[in-house]
Amino acid sequence: MLDRIGPKALTCAALLAGIAVPAHARAQPPPQPPPQERPYTLVAGIGFDRGSEELVTVYLDDGSSQTLRANEGFFLEVGLGFLKYRLQTVSLDTTTTIGVKGWNVGASNGSIKYLAFPFEIAERLTYQQVRFGAGLSILLVPKITSSGVLGGNDVDLKSSLGVLFQADWIGKRTPGRAGFYVGARFVWQKLEGEHGTAAVNANAFGIRTGVEY
Repeated sequence: MLDRIGPKALTCAALLAGIAVPAHARAQPPPQPPPQERPYTLVAGIGFDRGSEELVTVYLDDGSSQTLRANEGFFLEVGLGFLKYRLQTVSLDTTTTIGVKGWNVGASNGSIKYLAFPFEIAERLTYQQVRFGAGLSILLVPKITSSGVLGGNDVDLKSSLGVLFQADWIGKRTPGRAGFYVGARFVWQKLEGEHGTAAVNANAFGIRTGVEY
Protein backbone atom coordinates (compact mmCIF):
# COMPACT_ATOMS: atom_id res chain seq x y z
CA MET A 1 0.00 0.00 0.00
CA LEU A 2 2.88 2.43 0.69
CA ASP A 3 3.87 2.58 -2.99
CA ARG A 4 0.48 4.16 -3.80
CA ILE A 5 0.91 7.10 -1.33
CA GLY A 6 2.75 10.07 -2.68
CA PRO A 7 5.58 11.89 -0.89
CA LYS A 8 3.37 14.94 -0.23
CA ALA A 9 0.77 12.81 1.56
CA LEU A 10 3.46 11.32 3.80
CA THR A 11 4.79 14.77 4.62
CA CYS A 12 1.29 16.02 5.60
CA ALA A 13 0.67 12.98 7.74
CA ALA A 14 3.96 13.52 9.56
CA LEU A 15 3.18 17.19 10.18
CA LEU A 16 -0.28 16.37 11.56
CA ALA A 17 1.18 13.77 13.88
CA GLY A 18 3.77 16.27 15.13
CA ILE A 19 1.09 18.88 15.77
CA ALA A 20 -1.21 16.47 17.65
CA VAL A 21 1.28 15.66 20.41
CA PRO A 22 1.94 19.25 21.56
CA ALA A 23 -1.80 20.03 21.37
CA HIS A 24 -2.53 17.11 23.70
CA ALA A 25 0.21 18.22 26.12
CA ARG A 26 -1.18 21.77 26.35
CA ALA A 27 -4.62 20.39 27.28
CA GLN A 28 -3.35 18.99 30.62
CA PRO A 29 -3.91 21.25 33.69
CA PRO A 30 -0.82 22.82 35.24
CA PRO A 31 0.58 21.07 38.35
CA GLN A 32 -0.90 22.31 41.60
CA PRO A 33 1.47 23.82 44.18
CA PRO A 34 1.79 21.86 47.44
CA PRO A 35 -0.48 23.06 50.30
CA GLN A 36 1.10 25.77 52.39
CA GLU A 37 1.25 25.75 56.18
CA ARG A 38 -0.98 28.37 57.78
CA PRO A 39 0.83 31.20 59.64
CA TYR A 40 -1.50 30.71 62.63
CA THR A 41 -3.57 27.87 64.10
CA LEU A 42 -7.02 27.94 65.68
CA VAL A 43 -7.24 25.65 68.72
CA ALA A 44 -10.27 24.14 70.50
CA GLY A 45 -10.00 21.42 73.14
CA ILE A 46 -11.54 19.67 76.13
CA GLY A 47 -9.98 17.76 79.00
CA PHE A 48 -10.00 16.79 82.65
CA ASP A 49 -7.49 17.65 85.39
CA ARG A 50 -7.30 15.57 88.57
CA GLY A 51 -6.09 17.56 91.54
CA SER A 52 -3.61 16.12 94.02
CA GLU A 53 -4.78 17.97 97.17
CA GLU A 54 -8.13 17.10 98.83
CA LEU A 55 -10.14 20.12 99.97
CA VAL A 56 -13.38 18.65 101.26
CA THR A 57 -15.18 15.29 101.28
CA VAL A 58 -18.97 15.09 101.18
CA TYR A 59 -20.73 11.97 102.55
CA LEU A 60 -24.05 11.06 100.99
CA ASP A 61 -27.06 9.26 102.49
CA ASP A 62 -26.37 6.08 100.48
CA GLY A 63 -23.00 5.67 102.19
CA SER A 64 -20.91 6.91 99.24
CA SER A 65 -18.66 9.94 99.32
CA GLN A 66 -17.42 12.60 96.90
CA THR A 67 -14.17 14.56 97.23
CA LEU A 68 -13.42 18.02 95.89
CA ARG A 69 -9.72 18.49 95.09
CA ALA A 70 -7.88 21.73 94.47
CA ASN A 71 -7.83 22.79 90.81
CA GLU A 72 -9.72 19.68 89.68
CA GLY A 73 -12.35 19.62 86.97
CA PHE A 74 -13.38 19.36 83.37
CA PHE A 75 -12.22 22.21 81.16
CA LEU A 76 -12.97 23.70 77.77
CA GLU A 77 -10.41 25.87 75.97
CA VAL A 78 -10.05 27.87 72.77
CA GLY A 79 -7.04 29.72 71.51
CA LEU A 80 -4.51 30.55 68.85
CA GLY A 81 -1.14 29.15 67.77
CA PHE A 82 1.34 31.53 66.12
CA LEU A 83 5.05 32.43 65.72
CA LYS A 84 5.73 29.22 63.83
CA TYR A 85 9.32 28.38 63.04
CA ARG A 86 10.77 25.27 61.40
CA LEU A 87 14.31 24.09 62.08
CA GLN A 88 15.22 21.04 59.99
CA THR A 89 13.29 18.06 61.48
CA VAL A 90 11.52 19.97 64.28
CA SER A 91 9.15 22.93 64.38
CA LEU A 92 8.43 25.47 67.11
CA ASP A 93 5.36 27.57 67.82
CA THR A 94 3.63 29.53 70.57
CA THR A 95 0.06 28.92 71.69
CA THR A 96 -2.31 30.86 73.94
CA THR A 97 -5.66 29.58 75.22
CA ILE A 98 -8.44 30.80 77.47
CA GLY A 99 -10.90 28.39 79.03
CA VAL A 100 -13.27 27.51 81.83
CA LYS A 101 -12.76 24.75 84.40
CA GLY A 102 -15.20 23.45 86.97
CA TRP A 103 -16.11 20.57 89.27
CA ASN A 104 -19.02 19.84 91.59
CA VAL A 105 -19.61 17.53 94.55
CA GLY A 106 -22.79 16.95 96.54
CA ALA A 107 -26.42 16.13 95.83
CA SER A 108 -29.66 17.87 94.92
CA ASN A 109 -30.10 19.30 98.43
CA GLY A 110 -26.63 20.78 98.63
CA SER A 111 -23.38 21.07 96.70
CA ILE A 112 -19.91 22.61 96.64
CA LYS A 113 -18.50 23.86 93.34
CA TYR A 114 -15.09 24.93 92.09
CA LEU A 115 -14.84 27.31 89.12
CA ALA A 116 -11.90 29.05 87.44
CA PHE A 117 -10.91 30.55 84.11
CA PRO A 118 -7.44 29.32 83.07
CA PHE A 119 -5.36 31.43 80.71
CA GLU A 120 -2.38 29.48 79.38
CA ILE A 121 0.59 30.28 77.14
CA ALA A 122 3.08 27.64 76.05
CA GLU A 123 6.04 27.14 73.75
CA ARG A 124 5.71 23.88 71.79
CA LEU A 125 8.22 21.70 69.96
CA THR A 126 6.95 19.23 67.35
CA TYR A 127 8.91 16.25 66.01
CA GLN A 128 7.15 14.03 63.46
CA GLN A 129 3.91 12.92 65.16
CA VAL A 130 4.62 13.99 68.75
CA ARG A 131 4.70 17.40 70.41
CA PHE A 132 5.99 18.70 73.73
CA GLY A 133 5.17 22.00 75.39
CA ALA A 134 5.98 24.06 78.47
CA GLY A 135 4.65 27.38 79.65
CA LEU A 136 2.55 29.28 82.18
CA SER A 137 -0.97 28.67 83.50
CA ILE A 138 -2.83 31.55 85.13
CA LEU A 139 -6.03 30.73 87.03
CA LEU A 140 -8.26 33.81 86.78
CA VAL A 141 -10.82 34.54 89.55
CA PRO A 142 -10.95 30.99 90.96
CA LYS A 143 -13.59 30.45 93.61
CA ILE A 144 -15.47 27.86 95.63
CA THR A 145 -19.22 28.29 96.06
CA SER A 146 -21.70 26.25 98.10
CA SER A 147 -25.45 25.84 98.34
CA GLY A 148 -28.20 24.05 100.27
CA VAL A 149 -27.25 22.05 103.34
CA LEU A 150 -23.60 22.55 102.42
CA GLY A 151 -23.95 26.34 102.28
CA GLY A 152 -21.58 28.64 104.13
CA ASN A 153 -18.43 27.25 102.53
CA ASP A 154 -17.90 29.96 99.90
CA VAL A 155 -14.26 30.96 99.35
CA ASP A 156 -12.94 33.61 96.98
CA LEU A 157 -9.47 32.63 95.80
CA LYS A 158 -6.63 34.74 94.45
CA SER A 159 -5.67 34.47 90.80
CA SER A 160 -2.76 32.06 90.64
CA LEU A 161 0.32 31.71 88.44
CA GLY A 162 1.58 28.19 87.74
CA VAL A 163 3.79 26.17 85.40
CA LEU A 164 2.42 23.94 82.65
CA PHE A 165 3.90 20.89 80.88
CA GLN A 166 2.26 19.08 77.93
CA ALA A 167 2.88 16.04 75.73
CA ASP A 168 0.63 15.30 72.72
CA TRP A 169 0.29 12.82 69.90
CA ILE A 170 -0.77 14.79 66.80
CA GLY A 171 -0.58 12.15 64.06
CA LYS A 172 0.44 12.89 60.51
CA ARG A 173 -0.54 16.46 59.64
CA THR A 174 -1.37 17.86 56.19
CA PRO A 175 -0.46 21.57 55.88
CA GLY A 176 -3.53 23.78 55.60
CA ARG A 177 -5.94 21.15 56.97
CA ALA A 178 -7.45 20.49 60.39
CA GLY A 179 -5.70 17.99 62.67
CA PHE A 180 -6.56 16.28 65.94
CA TYR A 181 -4.45 15.83 69.05
CA VAL A 182 -4.64 13.80 72.26
CA GLY A 183 -2.27 14.10 75.16
CA ALA A 184 -1.42 14.49 78.82
CA ARG A 185 -0.51 17.50 80.94
CA PHE A 186 0.77 18.49 84.36
CA VAL A 187 0.15 21.81 86.10
CA TRP A 188 2.20 22.98 89.08
CA GLN A 189 0.08 25.51 90.96
CA LYS A 190 -1.04 26.84 94.35
CA LEU A 191 -4.33 28.33 95.53
CA GLU A 192 -4.73 30.91 98.28
CA GLY A 193 -7.79 32.61 99.73
CA GLU A 194 -8.42 36.32 99.17
CA HIS A 195 -8.60 36.95 102.92
CA GLY A 196 -5.33 35.41 104.01
CA THR A 197 -6.14 31.72 104.21
CA ALA A 198 -3.16 29.40 103.90
CA ALA A 199 -2.07 28.43 100.39
CA VAL A 200 -2.73 24.84 99.33
CA ASN A 201 -1.14 22.76 96.60
CA ALA A 202 -3.20 22.85 93.41
CA ASN A 203 -1.02 20.56 91.30
CA ALA A 204 -3.00 18.56 88.75
CA PHE A 205 -2.45 15.80 86.20
CA GLY A 206 -4.73 15.85 83.19
CA ILE A 207 -5.70 14.40 79.83
CA ARG A 208 -6.97 16.39 76.87
CA THR A 209 -8.02 16.19 73.25
CA GLY A 210 -8.99 18.67 70.60
CA VAL A 211 -8.69 19.96 67.08
CA GLU A 212 -6.40 22.52 65.44
CA TYR A 213 -6.88 24.30 62.12
